[in-house]
Amino acid sequence: MKGLKWAFATFATTGLLLAGCGEDVTQPPKSELMTTNNKDKGVLGDYCWEVEGKENCEKGEDIVETLEKAEAIPATMGTALTLAIDSKDRPTSGELEWVTEEGKKGKEKLKGSLLFAPQDKGIYYYTYTAKWDGSGKKGYKGEAEYYYKLRVQ
Repeated sequence: MKGLKWAFATFATTGLLLAGCGEDVTQPPKSELMTTNNKDKGVLGDYCWEVEGKENCEKGEDIVETLEKAEAIPATMGTALTLAIDSKDRPTSGELEWVTEEGKKGKEKLKGSLLFAPQDKGIYYYTYTAKWDGSGKKGYKGEAEYYYKLRVQ
């Protein structure tokens, strides 16, 4: 009987520990920008995220100020890039905007999660705005900005 109690206690403790190993649903999932040879995590910017009917909003810093000292992701002109969200619940829509060090701005068309590096060399600061409408498997609902710094060579 003592062995059975010990086994149950061990099983229950393991279950509680593993329960915390899933996705953190209190804020948007993490993201990455992938090139042929590199993979870099996005920096979470502004977001509004609904958890159990309550909205949690956080305001991030300006993208250039946030990433100014960060290492840029190297990419060759015209190279295919992939945006990845670390979740089974994919965004229902997304927009991609960029600004150069010189202040030039633009928008990039996404084909799913695929985009292409610019044809002009330089440093580009990308903001990917992802939106979830609650219709996915996990029921995620909200909007999040992810920041990336790309060096086109």
